[in-house]
Amino acid sequence: MELDVKQILDAGVDVSDFDSKGLTPLMHAALNGHSSVLNTLLEARAPWNALDPSGRCAGDYALEDDHQDAIEVLLNAGIRAELIFGAVERPCRKKGDAKNKVYLEERAEFSEGRLMDEKSNAVLMEWENPLMAVHAKVVCSGGGDILNIGFGMGLVDTGIQSHDISSLTTIEAHPDVYAT
Repeated sequence: MELDVKQILDAGVDVSDFDSKGLTPLMHAALNGHSSVLNTLLEARAPWNALDPSGRCAGDYALEDDHQDAIEVLLNAGIRAELIFGAVERPCRKKGDAKNKVYLEERAEFSEGRLMDEKSNAVLMEWENPLMAVHAKVVCSGGGDILNIGFGMGLVDTGIQSHDISSLTTIEAHPDVYAT
């Protein structure tokens, strides 16, 4: 199947096109749990965070049928992309500029297990829960007191609370997080 996908891509098919149902090739591959096809499409620059008309992304489709390998492929792609985007888009700061000023002034909206920024970009989505669960497990491996400073928008806190720890203190600076 992967060879067929490569041949189709070599023929010039646009990996970011939506079909008549509003799904991308990546969403179809995720829905069917085809991890190797996901890798091929991602290598061809398929947008990992594209949303269908219902606001669902490929990760949501993989999660729907518990395709763990597909979820892992998409999580890794998302992490890589966010690290790269973060480095590229990070503005140069003048001495004394607050690092978090832009972040704190942006509006965030919580709905249906996802956090969206003011441009309707997914900041954190329900399908990222497995990543938060692993993070919580690692952080809590020694027990004790846990301090979470603005990480995971609450998803990681839920995971942390499921472990045997002494206490959890969460500091969240974004005002829209408090509103939920």
